[in-house]
Amino acid sequence: MTGAATIRAVVCYNPLDPSDRSMGELAWRPGVTLADLLTGLPSAIEWLASLDGEATPADRWAEIKPAPGSHLVIVPAIRGGRTGKTVLRIAATIAVAVAAYQIGGLVPGGLTSFWGATAAAATPAVGTMSVNMRSLP
Repeated sequence: MTGAATIRAVVCYNPLDPSDRSMGELAWRPGVTLADLLTGLPSAIEWLASLDGEATPADRWAEIKPAPGSHLVIVPAIRGGRTGKTVLRIAATIAVAVAAYQIGGLVPGGLTSFWGATAAAATPAVGTMSVNMRSLP
């Protein structure tokens, strides 16, 4: 399909992998809505749509009527779990990694000794387990 009576569409199935997508043209007809165009997408996934570069709320898809020649991009919504805890967990894990280097250097003989290397290797394992245990609900 080509010409003015189409809508250019891109469905990105994995936003972290731009190659995992399909592109094509959808038939435009008078009165067609975004809801009509998006019929058939997997319902187990929450989808986001952008029409001509503008985000469109899902609760308005049945009202929005794209013009011929419009560009439509559809992506799955990425949702996190415990939002604030994830950031704190990452920061604490980085702190553990920095501490591992410092702790290994404090042992007599430093990082080149057996005990220094053992302390440097054990610190991230024990520290990361501690961070993860503390951030559980």
